[in-house]
Amino acid sequence: MLLRIAANVLTLIPGLGHVVLGRCGRGVLLFFGFVLFLNGSLLAPYLYSGKQVDRASRGSLVAAGLIWAYAVMDVFNITYWRRRRGFLRKKKRLYFAVHRAYAGRQLEEARGLLKRLLRMDPEDPASHYWLGLVYRDMGQIWRARKRFKQALWVDPEKKWRLHVQHQLARLRASRALGAS
Repeated sequence: MLLRIAANVLTLIPGLGHVVLGRCGRGVLLFFGFVLFLNGSLLAPYLYSGKQVDRASRGSLVAAGLIWAYAVMDVFNITYWRRRRGFLRKKKRLYFAVHRAYAGRQLEEARGLLKRLLRMDPEDPASHYWLGLVYRDMGQIWRARKRFKQALWVDPEKKWRLHVQHQLARLRASRALGAS
């Protein structure tokens, strides 16, 4: 709870809330984008003259404002919106349906349900991991590898690291056996 509050307060500086939540890549990108455009608005009088100063300065300020607004909304989405009871219940029902479909070898149905889960929460490492398993079983190895790597990327607590590394090792082993 304290981490969520801190992340929302620190998001007043774009990107800092993301870093606190363990999403460092996105946080650094947002911070540097914000600083770049903010500096652009401050340097415009020295770089341009006449009406160009106003356009460049306003354009840079608008871009910095949009980045700031995105950062605030994204941290709020990560910390509160995805924690709502109805959201979690719906996600749980979808996971049960995914497991039923996967166990019944209905891979297309499982893939569709996982895509739906990823639209709801694109930073859910479990969904990426399970989609990787589905793609692996469908024989789409490059897509499976991509999803496993994405699961590692979006998992700040590294809860899925061992499972994903095991699956990536299995893919490498199967590729080595297929090549020989």
